[in-house]
Amino acid sequence: MRTDLPDSAWESVQQGHVTGPDSVIYRRGRTRAKRRDCDRYVESGAPIVLYYAGGLQMEWHDGPDAREAWRQVRPAVTVDPQLRGDVEWTAGVWSSEDGRRLVLLTGHC
Repeated sequence: MRTDLPDSAWESVQQGHVTGPDSVIYRRGRTRAKRRDCDRYVESGAPIVLYYAGGLQMEWHDGPDAREAWRQVRPAVTVDPQLRGDVEWTAGVWSSEDGRRLVLLTGHC
């Protein structure tokens, strides 16, 4: 399922948390995640949020849509964006209080 998150989610992410469509609250982790870590989480069913730093747009993907979104952006995920014109993504793994994981990808251009 793909869902646009509400405008209020934009400020929440900047404050270190995001609430999914299922009302689960995820909190930011301390470090950026590597592709192989995200591979593992997405394969195990973690949702993905595509967060576009240059605009007020956030997309929630879960289930098969999360795996497809990850497949599309994975080649552009980096820990050190170079900002060469194409969108590059940094990844973070966020966690809920009950141990669920969310992969939040921040787009840089």
